[in-house]
Amino acid sequence: MADASPIIQTAAPVLLCTQLGASIAHYRDVLGFEVALADADQPIYAIMRRGGAEVHLASPRTAAKAQLPGHGSCYVIVSGVDRLYADLRMRGAKILSPPEDKPYGLRDFYCQDLDGNVLAFGEALG
Repeated sequence: MADASPIIQTAAPVLLCTQLGASIAHYRDVLGFEVALADADQPIYAIMRRGGAEVHLASPRTAAKAQLPGHGSCYVIVSGVDRLYADLRMRGAKILSPPEDKPYGLRDFYCQDLDGNVLAFGEALG
């Protein structure tokens, strides 16, 4: 009998943003993401993509009452973490820590978006 279990293919964090239009521009212009999907007139939800990673941005009115802008985070696995750090720094991203080798086997750095959501970018060591 074949296993009919569902397979999870990918996951995308949903980060709440107080001013979605400004956040879309920030992710595009400062963090280097492309806009994969967004309502042009009054966006309440957007899908941002860079390489194989997606980050979904949402207006607070789309979320459960317990969720607040600026309290989200995501970890993105990358190739070339030091080059990405240099690129984001040059673009004016709010960097919280420079790339550093961590005891959990990754070299990573952290930055913040306009609302204070934290994005970590890491690459496997070795």
